[in-house]
Amino acid sequence: MRTLAPWLEIIYERSGLKASVLLLKSLGYRLAKPFLIDTLGAEINSQEYTLASLTHKSSSQTLRANTLIQLGKLYSSKKDFERASALFQQALQIAQSIPEVTIEIHAWLSITLMHLKQDQFNQAREASERAVHLAQTAKIDHFAADFLAGWLQTHEHLLPSARELLTRAVRLKPEDLRAHSLLAKVLYRLSLTEEALSEFLIVLKLDPEDYTSYNYLATSYKTLGQLDRATSITREVLAKPLAAADQAWAHMTIADIARLQGRWEEARAEFEQAAELQPNSPAIRIALANVYRRLGQEQERWQQLTLAEQQAEWGNYDRTCLYAARDETEKALEHLKISIEQYEVPTRWMTRDPDLESIWPHPNFKQLIGISDDKPDLQD
Repeated sequence: MRTLAPWLEIIYERSGLKASVLLLKSLGYRLAKPFLIDTLGAEINSQEYTLASLTHKSSSQTLRANTLIQLGKLYSSKKDFERASALFQQALQIAQSIPEVTIEIHAWLSITLMHLKQDQFNQAREASERAVHLAQTAKIDHFAADFLAGWLQTHEHLLPSARELLTRAVRLKPEDLRAHSLLAKVLYRLSLTEEALSEFLIVLKLDPEDYTSYNYLATSYKTLGQLDRATSITREVLAKPLAAADQAWAHMTIADIARLQGRWEEARAEFEQAAELQPNSPAIRIALANVYRRLGQEQERWQQLTLAEQQAEWGNYDRTCLYAARDETEKALEHLKISIEQYEVPTRWMTRDPDLESIWPHPNFKQLIGISDDKPDLQD
């Protein structure tokens, strides 16, 4: 077969890529493939290679479905989503007629990624769930399906089901840093703090320089009321070469611990450092305002609340803290309900967070959080 290689090279040199592909199509896929790879190598455009292999009648159904998927991914990468979608649908029609369910799973995951490129998160999640359902029905372990669906469900605040998918993902790939990191954050937000701690320790074993996970670790200990351990870890983190966001987070942790223990001047100094590092963070501004309130600095308090309100990025928990700081209890509770539904912050921390102190005694707060004491105990 290799005696044909010089002829292929001559045709390529004299007539160009399209003529070469036409020759390869006439030779048949099995004969064409080695010439495409060995003779022309990287010069053959992958899209033309895919077209050449797809259109030959001798291609198997599995090959045709796989080729349609690959071609769809190429068009998706070029943002020709209409053509990509049509190719994926053709692949699905073929895949549903053959016994190899992995082809159909592959198609749905490719559709998932296509929707993600368009920021179509609902459609992406639905496509990923189709892939997971197929894998589970066929009793196939499929890391990519579990991880991608778990990530999308996390984005959509569907954390209990995300936890199940990501737990399966880390079982399938115990060394996968992304899966462990995402699972740890899901467990943290679900207030499964002890389980989250175990996962963050695995993350740090896999990547000792993941300083964000060190901050999560310290915050988890803070949430559990293990303040000395949280302080020790945070001081250690602050000695590392941190990005501004991680450095600000560490100062916030030290500040929170200081105000939990009544050291208000230290809390003020730490929050002020955090605000210098992350001036657009409403959470830092609100916390600093509450410290100023404790210190009797009303002008500075309202200045920080005004700065907080000017920020563009808000979560419902930030809104809760803002309205609590302004003594607007009903609005605070309204946003707290949404925050809890979206698992923004562990409820275990809500019962300790000094930024919510003004609404702790309210019956609706206790009902939302599920406690019965007049004031939560700051230590377990």
